[in-house]
Amino acid sequence: MFKLSDLFIGQYKGKQPEWGFGDMSYFVFKRTYAREKENGQQEEYWETCQRVVEGVFNIQHNHCKQMGLEWVPQKAQATAQKMFQKMWEFKFLPPGRGLWIMGSPVVDKIGSAALQNCGFISTKDIHREFSMPFVWCADMMMLGVGVGFDVKGAGKATIYKPKEDGIVYSIPDTREGLVEAVKLLLDSYAKADQPRVDFIFDNIRKAGMPIKGFGGIACGPEPLKEGLESIRVLLDGFVDKQLTSVGITDIMNFIGKFVVSGNVRRGAEIAIGEEDDLDFITMKDPELHGEELDDRRWASNNSIFVTSNSSFSNAVESIAKNGEPGLIFLKNARHYGRLKDGFRPEHSSKFDDVDGFNPCAEQGLKHGELCCLVETFPANHETVEEYHETLKYAFMYAKTVTLIPTHNALTNQVMLSNRRIGLSMSGIQQALKKFGSAEFFGEFCDKGYDVVKHWDRVYSRWLGIPTSIKVTTVKPSGTVSLLAGATPGVHCTHSEYYFRTFRISAKHPLVMRLLNAGYRIELAATDKKIYEKSGGSAADWDRDMKNGLTGEALEAFGDHGGSLVVYFPVKEKSFTKSKFDISLWEQLCLAREMQDKWSDNSVSITVTFKPEEVPDLKSAIEYHAPYVKTLSFLPLQDHKYAQAPYQECSQEDFDSYTTRLKKLRLVSLRGGKAAGEKYCSNDICEI
Repeated sequence: MFKLSDLFIGQYKGKQPEWGFGDMSYFVFKRTYAREKENGQQEEYWETCQRVVEGVFNIQHNHCKQMGLEWVPQKAQATAQKMFQKMWEFKFLPPGRGLWIMGSPVVDKIGSAALQNCGFISTKDIHREFSMPFVWCADMMMLGVGVGFDVKGAGKATIYKPKEDGIVYSIPDTREGLVEAVKLLLDSYAKADQPRVDFIFDNIRKAGMPIKGFGGIACGPEPLKEGLESIRVLLDGFVDKQLTSVGITDIMNFIGKFVVSGNVRRGAEIAIGEEDDLDFITMKDPELHGEELDDRRWASNNSIFVTSNSSFSNAVESIAKNGEPGLIFLKNARHYGRLKDGFRPEHSSKFDDVDGFNPCAEQGLKHGELCCLVETFPANHETVEEYHETLKYAFMYAKTVTLIPTHNALTNQVMLSNRRIGLSMSGIQQALKKFGSAEFFGEFCDKGYDVVKHWDRVYSRWLGIPTSIKVTTVKPSGTVSLLAGATPGVHCTHSEYYFRTFRISAKHPLVMRLLNAGYRIELAATDKKIYEKSGGSAADWDRDMKNGLTGEALEAFGDHGGSLVVYFPVKEKSFTKSKFDISLWEQLCLAREMQDKWSDNSVSITVTFKPEEVPDLKSAIEYHAPYVKTLSFLPLQDHKYAQAPYQECSQEDFDSYTTRLKKLRLVSLRGGKAAGEKYCSNDICEI
């Protein structure tokens, strides 16, 4: 068993890293990634780094032992210590899922699916295996994987009415039990004369009870009960008809809805349709389908397959309203790695026959494929040579994850062959300011890519596995970049001064620490019904929203599943421009440049546009279509809705708030179980 030396770890015990955003970063770490230890206390960051690094090297050691490969303990110890230092200094970080789970017993129990960010499943064969893609989606999403799916099964599967004399399934309180319930229900409609399936939910643990292993708090049986019944009602409406693209998406959205309700069992979805399918394109139009959108269609980002020669007219009309659909250039994804490396014909060994994309659209994936993403922070380096050194350890983490099989045979088949990973960059705007565009694109991106490919050859040869089909990406990032003080992916920050809000369970022990330090905390605006169930009156809601709850009232609110919202003041240390300052064209040019010189997978970008830029949308898309693999858009509005994640403030408001705050003391925190990272890789996939 591999262990970092006690002498080395002793240098870090009792110390804190230089958190990128100060106390906010420390809070995010404690809320999201710090696992509970045997003594009931939460990990400190040095302990998380130790757990992660030792987990990585134990996977390597076990692989080498099983395969009869060379393992040099002294070399492994030196390399592991360097990886620890790189994480400690926020030069790179594993994905949030890795910070949370790597090196824990969960990996041994579940396999590598728990460490993967994202996946894709196709519905093209639902006339042969009707339930399979839906079951795969439910299974992976309940492990926290973000799932993309297509609707290529539309018009292929006929729905049959089940017989009235049916069977009863008592659902066990396990992931496997919930997945089996979805399978049984769908299979009862797949062929003629199948028995009806009814469910007993008595074994599902009640709301508020802890979830062992994966952590978090149970939501009770109601979301699952409602989800299964909603799928049943939908399928009843298709009896003796073929399932449509909208029907496929609705089933996936119902699954996504009850998974998201399950506390840490969360996942994002992307639905990918065809460019001539107007029913699919308009299914999230609030003017046409407002009720359906509020009920379940919010659960997925919706995109369409397009080519460089598409007209884009229907898509642009919809994009101008609400930003959807996103655009998936599948041919570009299949025929290109980095753009500068040229076209790859179908008969080429480098041709990548991906079927679709993950929810944030940075990774092209085959049917059943998962992928692990890792973030690097170029602006947290002083020289390009230092960054190139970091790439070795970031690559090593991601490649090591490919050594562990998942629990799914289809997924293992494609992943063992492709070994696809995604080394990403965050803080790109900060790096451009610090190093200049010529050095950043030429040295950090272009030459950095060659460094990654070099280490892929070295480590693949040592481990006796294939080189990875693709290795680099740009993901949108989220809470991981908050630890490092980095702007997310290619995106600009919200503003120079702003308040960043976070939801937290009213029962979490962090709440009292935050109150003692003077932070502004409100009842979650979405939890008014929970407030009333816990004994609060409708007339008192506004008062308690403003003043907060204390004592027994706060405890009762937490017991019923209530959440709070805490406000952190932020000043961007390397401010260049806000998302309100950057133009539509500049954002697209940046995505194209990163696709050309860094990412051989894709570049996830949500291109924001102002009302006056709407007339440019079609021409801007047409101009960049040959040079990108995916695009998504969002009308830029300062929504001003309650408790928004980012709220611009003045320097005076920032100074006034920060001067009354005390140091946030979170050492020796007990009883708080980390929530794990939401969705596939972050909590800001804009749905």
